[in-house]
Amino acid sequence: MATDPNPRRFGMYRIENTGGAVQVAFKEDQAIGPERRILAEGDSWFDKFTPLPVGSNLLSAIKTPFVVALHDLSHVGDEADEMAHGWQARQTRALLGFPSFEFDAILLSAGGNDLKNVFASVFRSVADGQISVGDALTPACYDAQLQPIMQSIRQLIALRDNAASSKNRSCPVLLHGYDYFQPRPCGARVFAGTRLGPGPWLYPAMKQAGLNDGQMAAAARAVVDSLNEALKRIDSPNVHVVDTRGTLSLAPAGSTVPSADWEDEIHPSSDGFAKLARRWEDALIPLL
Repeated sequence: MATDPNPRRFGMYRIENTGGAVQVAFKEDQAIGPERRILAEGDSWFDKFTPLPVGSNLLSAIKTPFVVALHDLSHVGDEADEMAHGWQARQTRALLGFPSFEFDAILLSAGGNDLKNVFASVFRSVADGQISVGDALTPACYDAQLQPIMQSIRQLIALRDNAASSKNRSCPVLLHGYDYFQPRPCGARVFAGTRLGPGPWLYPAMKQAGLNDGQMAAAARAVVDSLNEALKRIDSPNVHVVDTRGTLSLAPAGSTVPSADWEDEIHPSSDGFAKLARRWEDALIPLL
């Protein structure tokens, strides 16, 4: 990709797998006739039904030199524990165990929604005077809070390790720790030109705890650093962390509309996702 000035690049053909029989997905897969096959599980950074303009997600932005069948289990709002258990885990096991499916990669976007709970817990403690604002601006403050999330992500990876189909047990897994962002009072727009939609997700708890905009950015940077470093400590074979920190331009503090590379407080814009996709492609394509 780096040396070819005119590489052959295609978007991936997404097959929705959040419900229904694997045999139905197999028929769709065969109609595509893929050169490569990828399984994706994730949150709103992956999910095509996220309440953002069409195309504003990472999976739609990733392009490869191959015809790829993308079997997508992503679901807006999912936390890591939800991906690792229940019907979602059953669907993942079914796909990984289906004899006709040999996956070339598994893409995970997990932990982002969990950070809302982490921030709520930490900044309640700040507001109550149990910890200082200075403590909340350090990555170490979040290490213990992230451990349950990391355990769920390890359980997700274990679904691959214990796949009924031996062909998929050594499939490479790629995951990420998101990117730095500016907490701000900007929620998602479900309908263009309106304020209908969820969020902001993190700004209110920080505001209530008395943080200024600079402190909010420092806290967000600290938790993203802690998450990325925790992911890199996962001791499982053929697991790759796509480190995208510093890829996106921060939105201006206090802004309430799409700004810089961000559609809202925690979701990149289409241009932002395109920048992130180039980082993912650099890690993914050599593995395909």
